[in-house]
Amino acid sequence: MSQFTNQQLANFLTKPESAIDLPLELWAKLILIFRESKLLASFYHVSKAKKCYELYPKYARKHLYAAFIHAQRQNAQVLFESENVRVLLAKIDVEPIFLKGANYILRESENSRGRIVSDIDVLVKKEDLDKVEWTLKSALWQSEKLSDYDEKYYRKWAHEIPPLFHLLRETVLDVHHNFYLPVSGRSPNVALLVSNVETSKSGCLVLGNAESVLHSIIHLFMNEDFTNAFRDLFDIHLLIKQYESYDFWKNLEVLAEKTKFQKELYYCLILLMKIFGSQEPPILANLNLRYKTLRRDFFINTILFNSLTPKHSLLNNYLNSTSRFLIFIRGHWLKMPIHILIAHLAIKSYKGTLEFFFGKYFLDEK
Repeated sequence: MSQFTNQQLANFLTKPESAIDLPLELWAKLILIFRESKLLASFYHVSKAKKCYELYPKYARKHLYAAFIHAQRQNAQVLFESENVRVLLAKIDVEPIFLKGANYILRESENSRGRIVSDIDVLVKKEDLDKVEWTLKSALWQSEKLSDYDEKYYRKWAHEIPPLFHLLRETVLDVHHNFYLPVSGRSPNVALLVSNVETSKSGCLVLGNAESVLHSIIHLFMNEDFTNAFRDLFDIHLLIKQYESYDFWKNLEVLAEKTKFQKELYYCLILLMKIFGSQEPPILANLNLRYKTLRRDFFINTILFNSLTPKHSLLNNYLNSTSRFLIFIRGHWLKMPIHILIAHLAIKSYKGTLEFFFGKYFLDEK
């Protein structure tokens, strides 16, 4: 049986004072879940903001503080690497726009406090990709050796080049030219999402308020991997809470319509109300008229809801696992036309089987 529901976990994040009287046994489980979900440092910050951190047991405080120190170090590293990338690409007259975790940290949004990132994401113009990649590789950024097929996947079908890592610092950098895979037929017009960029204190370009929220929604609901989905939904909750106003909601509604991601926006708003108890937004009435059906209600309230449950042994059950598997299938279905998807899965399965039995480098040229 799951130790906590999604609503209970969300309640700890939005009302951290509710954790004060937790017995130590449940504290230990909550800490394990939030650490695995990359939310432990965020929990530290919300508890400090609500002035209840000092009321937690010493056992809990030391874990939360350790998570805070780790997140602070990573925050500083993101700022350092972002500035380095900005200065490096300025030499070839390219201004990268920073996305996702780096975007939050650079713009100092509420959800950046304690935010853990696995890589730094930047967006550049597609026509600049070759010179950007050459410039980065000349400055000790390199990519892992990939098979010819994987290279083709990135170069022909994906919205990014193969991930780069720094040879000395091992930082991972993802260079995008779009917000979603062009092969899917659903990649948005980039100009719509970069028409309102802002400049951070350090001089780095970041997305505007509504654009940041919509990109977070696209990244969450068009993905096949929901490992960090609960954290990502909390990101969106905090962003909306910080930026919401009449103009914000209007801009977000228009942007979603122009980029054709209104359905994903609808999913997100329903789940924010269901899990985080968000107030009904003013744009929901129009979305309800367009997207509310019994089939979609089932998809949102069962499949998406259970897939969002943090992936941890203390929470895993048959319904969560099945829902995540269905989301995995759906995510791949969204990424590619059926004829490409079938070929892609067949090739990846074949390669995976050979590598399992004969080793990772069996297919490399001898």
